[in-house]
Amino acid sequence: MPIAVNISGRSLECPLFMTALMTLLKPELAACLLIEITESAAINHMEMANLHIQKLRKAGFKVCLDDFGAGANSFHYLRGFDVDFVKLDGAFVKAALQHSRDRKLVTAITGFCREVGIASVGEMIEDEARQSALPI
Repeated sequence: MPIAVNISGRSLECPLFMTALMTLLKPELAACLLIEITESAAINHMEMANLHIQKLRKAGFKVCLDDFGAGANSFHYLRGFDVDFVKLDGAFVKAALQHSRDRKLVTAITGFCREVGIASVGEMIEDEARQSALPI
């Protein structure tokens, strides 16, 4: 069963934390563990954070931008980080289901993600009707 683990921006920037995390992560966990980057703390050192993300990916772990659209740095992170997934925030998805302008924004984001090889995931998509209404 896959498990997602959240890492804050502050943790992602901390070399000591990342060294300890890489020591704890065993290769056999890569098949079932997803690392999600939250926006609970702003990331100030984008290059260092992306270096740590790439170390995780090189070790076989998938990395996701969590709650995309909920924080002020979503687009900045999408531009600066090479990740495997973008998980659209539930409120963002809900708005897209109700308003055409929001739906067009979700369409543009997921289209960009497809073009650069990033998978999109939408929170709060709980049935086929919601799934077919959005291009996620």
